[in-house]
Amino acid sequence: MKPIFLLITVLLLCVSLSNGQTQMQQKIGYVDSEIMLKTLPEAIKAQGELDKIAKGWYAQADSMTTALQGDYASYQKQQGTMNPDKLKEAQQNIVNKEQELNQFKQTKSGRIICSR
Repeated sequence: MKPIFLLITVLLLCVSLSNGQTQMQQKIGYVDSEIMLKTLPEAIKAQGELDKIAKGWYAQADSMTTALQGDYASYQKQQGTMNPDKLKEAQQNIVNKEQELNQFKQTKSGRIICSR
């Protein structure tokens, strides 16, 4: 039992010493990728394209929001004069548009955040 324990101890000691020597020989460097991305022409072009796409998505989300607000304002004005069927239809239309807007924001939000 003692020879096995001694052998394992010696092996672990040898491995740890050789590992320490290889770590001393390694050189570590750091790269500031932000500076590289700001100066590389391809990266600048790609960022411009991403910003353009993101602006389109923001504009589309804004137009969807404006349409939803308009429908809701129209619904509130006509709510008292609508028959129950039209009232339910208008409510469902607003709910559907709100769900579409939320789904659009969810699908595009990760992409928009990544492009900024």
